[in-house]
Amino acid sequence: MMRLVEIRNRLRALFVQQRIDRDLEEEMRFHVEMRAREYVEAGMSKGEATRAAERAFGNRLLAREDSRRVWSFALIETFVQDLRYGVRTLLRNPLFSGASILTLALGIGANTAIFTLLDVVVLRALPVERPRELYVFGTRVSGGSIQTDGVSEDGVSDRDTSLFSYPLFQDFREHDDVFATLAAVSSYSIKAYLSPDVPSRGSTVEIAEARLVSGRFFETLGVRAFRGRTIGPADNQVPGGHPVAVVSHAFWARHFGSSPDALGRQVHLNGTLYTVLGVTPPEFRGATVGSPTDIWVPLAMQAELERGERHLADRNVMWLRIIGRLPEPVSPELAAERTNALFHRLLVAEAGTEVTPQGRLEIERLTTHLTPFARGFGGLSRRFSRPLMVLMVVVGLVLLIACANVGNLLLARASSRQKEVAVRLALGASRRRLVRQLLTESLLLALLGGALGILVAHWILGFLLSLIVSGPSLAVGLDSRVLAFTFSVSVATALLFGLIPARRATRLDLDPALKSQRLISGRKAGGFPLRQGLVVSQVALSLLLLIVAGLFLRSLQNLRGQDLGFRPEGVLIVEIDPQGGGYSLEEVHGLYRDLVETLESLPGVESASLSLFSPLARYTWRTEVSVDGYSPPTAEAAGIQATFVTPGYLQTLGVSLLGGREPDENDRMGAPKVAMVNETFARQYFGTESPVGRRFGVEGEESSRETEIVGLVPDLKIHDLREETPRLVYFPAAQHDEYLYSLQVHARSELSAGQVRDLIARVAPGLPITGVRSLDEQVERSLGQERLLGQLTAFFGLLALLLAAVGLYGVLAYSVSQRTNEIGIRMALGAEPSRMLGTVLGSAMRWVGAGVVIGLAAALAASRFLSGLLFGLDPIDPPTLLVTTGALVLVASLAAYGPARRASRLDPVSALRHE
Repeated sequence: MMRLVEIRNRLRALFVQQRIDRDLEEEMRFHVEMRAREYVEAGMSKGEATRAAERAFGNRLLAREDSRRVWSFALIETFVQDLRYGVRTLLRNPLFSGASILTLALGIGANTAIFTLLDVVVLRALPVERPRELYVFGTRVSGGSIQTDGVSEDGVSDRDTSLFSYPLFQDFREHDDVFATLAAVSSYSIKAYLSPDVPSRGSTVEIAEARLVSGRFFETLGVRAFRGRTIGPADNQVPGGHPVAVVSHAFWARHFGSSPDALGRQVHLNGTLYTVLGVTPPEFRGATVGSPTDIWVPLAMQAELERGERHLADRNVMWLRIIGRLPEPVSPELAAERTNALFHRLLVAEAGTEVTPQGRLEIERLTTHLTPFARGFGGLSRRFSRPLMVLMVVVGLVLLIACANVGNLLLARASSRQKEVAVRLALGASRRRLVRQLLTESLLLALLGGALGILVAHWILGFLLSLIVSGPSLAVGLDSRVLAFTFSVSVATALLFGLIPARRATRLDLDPALKSQRLISGRKAGGFPLRQGLVVSQVALSLLLLIVAGLFLRSLQNLRGQDLGFRPEGVLIVEIDPQGGGYSLEEVHGLYRDLVETLESLPGVESASLSLFSPLARYTWRTEVSVDGYSPPTAEAAGIQATFVTPGYLQTLGVSLLGGREPDENDRMGAPKVAMVNETFARQYFGTESPVGRRFGVEGEESSRETEIVGLVPDLKIHDLREETPRLVYFPAAQHDEYLYSLQVHARSELSAGQVRDLIARVAPGLPITGVRSLDEQVERSLGQERLLGQLTAFFGLLALLLAAVGLYGVLAYSVSQRTNEIGIRMALGAEPSRMLGTVLGSAMRWVGAGVVIGLAAALAASRFLSGLLFGLDPIDPPTLLVTTGALVLVASLAAYGPARRASRLDPVSALRHE
């Protein structure tokens, strides 16, 4: 084993090679001169003595090489030599080098871009200590998830986690003996306005995204403060008594200019002053991927941060998610078992002695489960993990096609380097040494392609992010993980496309090669069948990608073409925040009325209305109902979705009632409670009977069931275009104290966002406007997953088709050049040009036919993996298969026509003289 001193000396020798060569040459010359002097003293002439000394010393070149192996790393030295030679070779062939590097850059860049996003959204763990020890609590009822009311904005499916009340979290924390620490975090983000008291009318207010957390939240996650300290248990003792906050690194830079003096300063959040305790590390942006948090506030300040809404003491409000850190000796199975037992004890104690046998049975059916939390909460992961995995496979296939193209180029180039390789073999170079040299050139091509691919990835990433998120909500960049991936892909690519051409290029018969005779005549050398195989594989892979792209595009078309139940054309969505603007629940009804009346007075505006959320905004409000005359089965969940609307809501969306009436100005506070229901609600509870005039109760209204159904609404796509229509109730906003956040305006003519903003500023100067977009845009935004798959697979499919066409053209052109003599003889014997054209085209179509068969078989095999991502479409879709196959054959025919036409126009005399 080498000593460290010897390793150091060998490494140093790599950088002073010329000086060492000079010293070695002088030493060898000294030895020869000394031996020659001995021979002269023995009686030889000077010339004879010199020649005898040279013979006695031996080959100086071999001695130099042996010496280098002793005092240097020969492998590194030869690699540097190969690298220099490879650079000179590539510079001498700029057309070949440019085509290869560009082809590889497209393939490697696409892989880098998709991997970057996949890493951030799906693969990367939270930047916390030992993330694999973290688990989040969930609750199930007989295999299904329990229904929770309230709006969850962290993107977590109820199948994985559930919401808990603050008192239940306290009970868990007090009695748990399994987890090292437990923490709770609000399931929704709170818009915090950085202004004293309420925003002044007409002012622009900075908004921050805030989360309420328990005292051990940062301790549980293992997040240490970048500056100052984090929230601790002492900061979460007395409700309303600890107005402190921890800010994110990005907020610290944006709001405080990264000043160290920010610690101890105060910031207004929704009218309350909070003292800044600390700053989180720059890499920690919160526990929800794609939804960065600016400020964390103790749970004890919930009422102050949410302007009076009090949840801390209410066991019926489920709004928290519980996270636990499990110590290493405890297995997740044991932890789940003990947590489940504790959960049952807590529920029984909460129910008290008056719990009925049926209630006890319901408690027994409830079970807790633990979900790994290493990657945090992630609506983006849930929505885009499968599409990104599919795209990763797609770009991997594109890279294979690119490798096949470059491999074909290298095989063609090998024929022009036969003489060079033969001479080097004749001079004593080993085949292994030459393969290493050629692989070094391939590695250089791949690394240059990877470097250019990083620029391609940067361009693709911008487009990807526009399809997935809006705004800078994802920290996406080319970090060390991505660069390591790019380097690994580049090296693997070099081996993939370079090894076989390098081995084949060194398998030469030296005799004919040194006499400049043609060796690679296609079938004779065995290289041409390989090139044919590469073309067939390119055709098969490109057809597979075209079919996948066609399926996703047709699925996207089906989603866009389905009946939404409403007309989005001409409707402008304005997102507002009355609560953040300082409006009390008593004031909002007058605000809603003023907004609607003012907007409807604009020329061209047909109607305006407000609702809790706009269609396809991906928000829901859940509650439970009991319907007069309906006894639900035991296993049926009573949960429904609900929204609150002002009069004219259906008219604004272009929806006609199926029966009854829409609530109007007379349906206000104090009047009999009314509501509209959709068709799904009516079918569930009333079958084929009309629901108009029937009654139901909401949560606490079960005994009275005092809400009367006055209208039947068609089923609308409210939450998601793929969803099964939920049971939906429309409550008149005037009968309920609720803040509405969506203002819809329907106009015959174009209505700009600026016009609406100016008008609202005159009516309600202090009302925050958080977004303005058309309903058409919102519908399109809801198709993010489908657009991502459809547009990107279409782009990569066309790229693969182009690469396959170029590969086919190159192989045919090479084939024609190799068969020039044969074609000349056949034409001299009377073959018609049209027959030669048909012969070459026939060869090409046989390759294409083989590729089509393999591609169709691959598409059939992949169909079962695609079915869950398609909408209204069978994976084996005959129109898609026919169109994509026809397009491929057409493009391949055009690519093959050029070489075939050149073959048919060869001059027999010139062809017979061709070497």
